[in-house]
Amino acid sequence: MAQSARKQDTWDWQHETPWRVSDDGKERVRATYGLHRFMGQEPYFSLTADIQELRGGKWREAGGGAAHEEIARAFPELAPYARWHLTSTAGPMHYLANSMYFWDQAAGDAVVPPGQRVDPTEAFAKTAVIGALPEDPEPKQWVLGMSRQDVVDALNERLPAVMEKFKADMAHLRDNPIGEGGRTDVEAAEDTLDAVSALLNLSDGLVGSPMAFAQRHGVEMECQGVAQPLHTEMPAGSFHWRCRLRNGGTGASMTVPFSMGPALGSAPPAIGTVLGTLGSDAASWENAKIFEEWASELGFDLDDPAARQRAKRTFNAVERQAEALKRLLGDEAYDELLWHTDQE
Repeated sequence: MAQSARKQDTWDWQHETPWRVSDDGKERVRATYGLHRFMGQEPYFSLTADIQELRGGKWREAGGGAAHEEIARAFPELAPYARWHLTSTAGPMHYLANSMYFWDQAAGDAVVPPGQRVDPTEAFAKTAVIGALPEDPEPKQWVLGMSRQDVVDALNERLPAVMEKFKADMAHLRDNPIGEGGRTDVEAAEDTLDAVSALLNLSDGLVGSPMAFAQRHGVEMECQGVAQPLHTEMPAGSFHWRCRLRNGGTGASMTVPFSMGPALGSAPPAIGTVLGTLGSDAASWENAKIFEEWASELGFDLDDPAARQRAKRTFNAVERQAEALKRLLGDEAYDELLWHTDQE
């Protein structure tokens, strides 16, 4: 599956800066940014780096990927755009679901998984692109001064303004490429202006909520309460379920464990909640080229052997779950859930 996904990994608009050498002459960085298209989802902004060190009189590879701190040191003019990494023309990636995942941790309604090295409040702010708007409260105010429902409402209310800011920033990058002598490629149109202008129109690509998706595709679910698992990262008082999803059209089914924090009550999870979570997990796996990239994006400390082992087990479990979800839904519906459904 991952091999097939990589064949659909293309750019609509890409700019590559020239190399910029550090003051001490021992390191150089080159940044690549633009609108990226993967597995047919909405084009999203990507900002990555190639990093080389001077060793033995030759430049040798020393790192890369979403190394935004290194990019900001070499290209300070790119620092304000790092916040948009993985934001698509339809919105930040799984904007509400991923933001609330970290908010629940920061608020104490969910346990921080062992090995997660990112601070939940910082992760919430990064995921929700807090600070993109001048009127945004400080991250701690979102956690300490607002109820969960108030946060959900506020995130939804600010999203249109966030996307206007995203479009404005993309247009500025389009008109003002960073790094004299860089290279710009455009595959989607004859020139950069037409390509980016077309892609930055908010599209009708999203086709509704996971609940609407379930109704449209005849997916049904029944959940049975179970005892607390022996090994769980959920806080005391959480509720645990075993949920069986069935595709009424094909008869295919899958069973998954699902847990909810005590603040969410004892009612069984809604099918939209479970499908949205499965879709978000599967998208994180589909987007990762390798285990290390997936683990780094989710904040696992890969330098800690125990944390690395836990992360690898989780990665393998997510891979199996994604493959089961694809068997349940079929290829087209699977892609629709991941890339064209609002994961709320």
